[in-house]
Amino acid sequence: MYRQQISAYDHTSCIADAEPMLTHALADDIDNTARTATPDMGADEFNASARDAAVIAVRTPATSVVALGSPYSIKITVLNNGSSNITSLDANYSVNGAVTSQSFTGLNIAPCDTLQLTFTAPYTFTTGGNNLFRAFTGAVNTLSDLNNVNDTFTTSFCTPFSGTFTINKNLPQSQSNFTSVQGAVNAVYSWNGWTSRIENRCGVWTL
Repeated sequence: MYRQQISAYDHTSCIADAEPMLTHALADDIDNTARTATPDMGADEFNASARDAAVIAVRTPATSVVALGSPYSIKITVLNNGSSNITSLDANYSVNGAVTSQSFTGLNIAPCDTLQLTFTAPYTFTTGGNNLFRAFTGAVNTLSDLNNVNDTFTTSFCTPFSGTFTINKNLPQSQSNFTSVQGAVNAVYSWNGWTSRIENRCGVWTL
């Protein structure tokens, strides 16, 4: 079977003698990076790192509202975004800056595959309000991760609100400040007489 390239803008496969062969007519990709002799599919030419683990989700706690004093199992989903199997991985999470780390061994995460990791020790939330939660990877196969851009997943876990909180994009997210209105709306599942101050160039509003 043979499929002919119609024009310089037709990025299709040429298949001859039942053997697929990817060809191209454009010298550069969408970022003006030169195409190789065997180009990547799609508009962007890229090179995968051998070791690249990414946290793509926090599975438990399963809801954004948590109870003070109750232990929660911490479970995250990790994606192997690299080109080599992941057999061991250092994973971490932090709550309001306090970091917990654990090394996971005996893994076999193939490239483009995912795995849920559960930390051995449960976590008990002891601070009311907005708890900033970050899950992030460390060493991959006992060596450094070669792409740190996708290491970290950030979210918040909140107790029923009581007190004064601000929404200010110019301040860092914290236990008492949200960086967007949408972030505050997503967090507030239960109301308990809280006041929000929205600060911008036009002044301060109280909700």
